[in-house]
Amino acid sequence: MALISSAYTTSELILVDNQLTWSFVAPEDTTIKMVGVNVEQPLNQNIVESFGVFKPLGASKSVVIAQSIYGEDGSYQITTQGEDEWDELYPVITYQGTLFVTDPLGRQKYVRFVDRNWTESGHIDKLIRVVKINYYEVDAP
Repeated sequence: MALISSAYTTSELILVDNQLTWSFVAPEDTTIKMVGVNVEQPLNQNIVESFGVFKPLGASKSVVIAQSIYGEDGSYQITTQGEDEWDELYPVITYQGTLFVTDPLGRQKYVRFVDRNWTESGHIDKLIRVVKINYYEVDAP
């Protein structure tokens, strides 16, 4: 077996943290979209399973009967600064249909926004809004 060597090299860790590549697009209404959204970290996600728990008489352990596991549901938090950013985001967060989401890692899914909450602070000319949006993962329309 031959042993091959080379000169010393250096390496640098690269953190893929381009939060500006999130996009939200309504497949059924192409006027509803926002690309380049800064979704704040960490993301909150969960997966729900439909199940029932039974405690049979005389048994020392519970019995769990499960059916379906559903998609990845969760929430996004987005901050806007000024009316231009808010005016671009508002139609997306109030859209009552399915949105196609792409994250910075290229992962894609369809979601339906269900709760939208925000706070406003700052000067009236440059309001900062922190928006929290809860969603459910859904099938493609």
